[in-house]
Amino acid sequence: MPSYLLKNATVVTMRAEQPEVSAVAFSEGKITWIGAAEDAPPADIEIDLEGRTVLPGLIDAHSHLFWMALDRLETRLAPDEVSTVDDAVEKVREASREVPAGQWITAVGLNEFALKERRLPTREDLDRISMAQPVAFKRVCGHAAVVNSKALEILGIKDGTESPFGGIIERASGRATGVLRERATDGVFAMWPLPPEIALVDSLNEVAAIYHRFGVTGATEAAVGFSSGFDAEWNVWQSLRRRGPYQLRMAFMLGLDEREARARELHPSGVNLDWQVDTLKFFADGTIGSRTAALCEPYPDTNANRGLLMLPVRTLHDSMVAAHRAGWNVAVHAIGDRAIDLVVGSFSAIAKEGSLRRHRIEHLAFPSITAKARLPQTGVTVVPQYAFLNAMGDGFVEKLGLERADRLYPAKSLLDAGVPIAGSSDAPATPLSPFVGMAAAVERRSAGGHQFDRSECLTAQQALHAYTVGGARVLGQEGKRGVLQAGAVADLVVVDRDPRSSRSGSILETQISATFVRGECVFKHRLQG
Repeated sequence: MPSYLLKNATVVTMRAEQPEVSAVAFSEGKITWIGAAEDAPPADIEIDLEGRTVLPGLIDAHSHLFWMALDRLETRLAPDEVSTVDDAVEKVREASREVPAGQWITAVGLNEFALKERRLPTREDLDRISMAQPVAFKRVCGHAAVVNSKALEILGIKDGTESPFGGIIERASGRATGVLRERATDGVFAMWPLPPEIALVDSLNEVAAIYHRFGVTGATEAAVGFSSGFDAEWNVWQSLRRRGPYQLRMAFMLGLDEREARARELHPSGVNLDWQVDTLKFFADGTIGSRTAALCEPYPDTNANRGLLMLPVRTLHDSMVAAHRAGWNVAVHAIGDRAIDLVVGSFSAIAKEGSLRRHRIEHLAFPSITAKARLPQTGVTVVPQYAFLNAMGDGFVEKLGLERADRLYPAKSLLDAGVPIAGSSDAPATPLSPFVGMAAAVERRSAGGHQFDRSECLTAQQALHAYTVGGARVLGQEGKRGVLQAGAVADLVVVDRDPRSSRSGSILETQISATFVRGECVFKHRLQG
């Protein structure tokens, strides 16, 4: 592997004692030197960056790579492809001609807020595609699905079937509509047809290449098992690993409890810069878009609906404690204030046992004042997705009302209280580009122009910190990743501007010139050398 010297650049080290230099050298996958360009050592490949900026490789602390890989092989109902319910039905009906008789007809990426009708399709809509074959559409969040009458029959769901704990079988005038939410989707996703393993492995490699084009050098798979069940997904990841080093540094949250992990002979890996398996993931509640995030006060214009808890309170608490005591890091999806209160309470109890581990709360969309006050004592890292404010903010206002929506996704107040933040996308629910997330954290504005609480805006420096130092810290990898210093990994990204001094619109326009992972150039655009 050749040695590199990148010079005549703004090298952002993310180190307080030496925040900026003009050159960086690396070889054999490690940073070997940083400093002034005129003092630089020789290298096999020297690249004059002509004033460009070098950042540590960006880290996405919560995304769904398997889900993205699967979606790439599916019929998509993205907003740029369908704008009405009829559009969605017609697109899938056309694609269904290639689906053999008896097999499931599926589509992904449905978002009712992007449809003219602003509603999900119903079983009757999907029955127009087929009455003989099961049909299922997955909502963009992955927390809801719509199925046709044949699918309901296969799933054993009748008009009078009770909703499961943590799930909703929607009805209209006593009849099942075909809309299933949260745990009510378990049967659908268990039957969801998977492409061949090799196709999924190839698709995961394509996902890595997409990440490189946005300067991302590492990611956390946020719940193995979320899309297709744990064993099916983990087998694909293991197959990928056997084929050689993956072009992203990976960490994994396993969608298992401690007993399920032990039964599969899975144990915490500890810190591993390439393939870290040390976190168990639990779901406390649902999502705001589906009105299943657990709230203390009801959603507006509903019959006292306060959302759902995915597990009984005692079960969730005991599962978190058991995972902690077995040496796992614990991650919990918690969006609504009722769910967050419960999760913070459990982490407060865990903190009293003492631990050097890195527990985390995913999303923390709508915390209560009490929960925010208790968070600093838990030692927990918050892993939010500020891009939701832009991508789904107008829907949040509709679902929660203006006053409550303005409290969504706190940022600056968490940092001021000493709560660490790790930046993330939750892709494919929002765009995977970290610069989209950074811009949203700085601006806090919806696509429709609503300005969320400006007192919670981050500075550009703080937003960048979340995707570098913050992403490394939540994995226990600080000093090794997310910074540029001698001995750290040679994960770097070359960009056309310094995001620390950019406004949100400029951050969004950031262009990637090169991405290096383990000292190897994995993406290059208009860069000589």
